[in-house]
Amino acid sequence: LAKLLRAKSLAGKAPPPEEDDGDAPAPKKEPDRKQPDEPKAKEDAKTKPEQLYWEQQATSSVEAVLASGKDGTIFAALEVLWEEHPEAYERMADLAENCVQSKTHDDGMVSLLIAIPVFNEERTVHFILEKVVEVSLIGDYKKEIVLVNDASKDNTEDKIQEFINKYPNETISYYKHEINQGKGAAIHTGIKNAKGDLIIVQDADLEYDPNEFNILLKPIIDGFADVVYGSRFIGGKPHRILFFFHSIGNKLLTFLSNASTNLNLTDMETCYKLFDAKILKSLSLKENRFGFEPEVTAKISRIKGIRIYEVGISYYGRTYEEGKKINWKDGFRALYCILKYGFFKGA
Repeated sequence: LAKLLRAKSLAGKAPPPEEDDGDAPAPKKEPDRKQPDEPKAKEDAKTKPEQLYWEQQATSSVEAVLASGKDGTIFAALEVLWEEHPEAYERMADLAENCVQSKTHDDGMVSLLIAIPVFNEERTVHFILEKVVEVSLIGDYKKEIVLVNDASKDNTEDKIQEFINKYPNETISYYKHEINQGKGAAIHTGIKNAKGDLIIVQDADLEYDPNEFNILLKPIIDGFADVVYGSRFIGGKPHRILFFFHSIGNKLLTFLSNASTNLNLTDMETCYKLFDAKILKSLSLKENRFGFEPEVTAKISRIKGIRIYEVGISYYGRTYEEGKKINWKDGFRALYCILKYGFFKGA
């Protein structure tokens, strides 16, 4: 943002500091060492309060970014300032840079919060956590991991504790539900305790590859998106061939979700959804199980000016013998949620 402001300032839109009649260069004046020119002093006295006013306006406009989390808000506000008082543009650029600094953490880095709901994943949780730790994020983002154990009955907790002890320097938070509440409830716990600037959900199995976080990050870092969905059905990434009727059900649910939200997603049910943390936290989410996906999609779509992007990702799906948990009942619940939150705009 600051670069754009400075580029505009240098593009010749700001008025020149002195007027020129265009016939000849103004003669050089000897410096007056006695008294300041009285008319000029009066002009400066008039200009300073006005300049201060516009600097205050610029400050308020740039600070709006922190409150809204949406680039469009500040761009609109700054555009008004630019049209009415371009001299303040350089000041606005300084303020924009200050805003970026105020959004970063003490170590000067912004963070990606990775929320990982876990239920009976003793065979895979340590593998996926190793993958998450190994990922190197673009854009100077650091990782914050929030693990939510949804009352697992196997040795999942032991595997998690072993991992935490193995990586004491990683930023990891661990929460445990005493009673199984569902994937959506575990995600809610992760969101509630999130401190990152962006939030993504990562399943504890090996169906989604954390090395693709950067694919989702890029549209946000480039300033195009507020939310990015990772679609399993576009792009040239590997995609395991599994259940025919699951694919039909997924396409049907995505179609109905799109019809209710006026979006054109190809994969509403994907696990990989990357959100601006402020936007996600502003939603009132209620679904505790697999209804989270259609609910959050419906409620995100209602936000005025929201910028949703979709990128292709890989999918290493697993069979029920390998631990897959979603079933036909969850499909009907998703349909119900599309009707409730999508077509009927439920709160």
